[in-house]
Amino acid sequence: MAKAGKTGIFEKAPNAQTVKFAGKFINLSAIARAQGLDVSYLSRIFRGERAPSLKHCTKIAAVLGMTLDDFVQGLEERCKAVQAERESLMRAHTDRISREDAEDLRTYAKGSVPAPRLPAVRKVS
Repeated sequence: MAKAGKTGIFEKAPNAQTVKFAGKFINLSAIARAQGLDVSYLSRIFRGERAPSLKHCTKIAAVLGMTLDDFVQGLEERCKAVQAERESLMRAHTDRISREDAEDLRTYAKGSVPAPRLPAVRKVS
């Protein structure tokens, strides 16, 4: 298993510096230290917000012990999963807003003023 800096590349459990990639939790800080890359740049790559250069793909794949093809395929799968999660969150948000608007309109129709709403708290499982 590759090591870099104070902690390893692979973690047993998620934390603030890890992302799930190819079935493992990888430590972005450790990859950044090992390959001289910026953590925020790596984070944007793994969120699908930035397309890495071939040079950086090669560096990241090497530290993860993967072939370039496996890394690119894993990155595509991760980006699709992140996009699906974003879409799911947006649907849930839109549904919540629609329900609240309907409740508010019913309250107004009764001649009352709706109570102010607090932001919803997302449960992490």
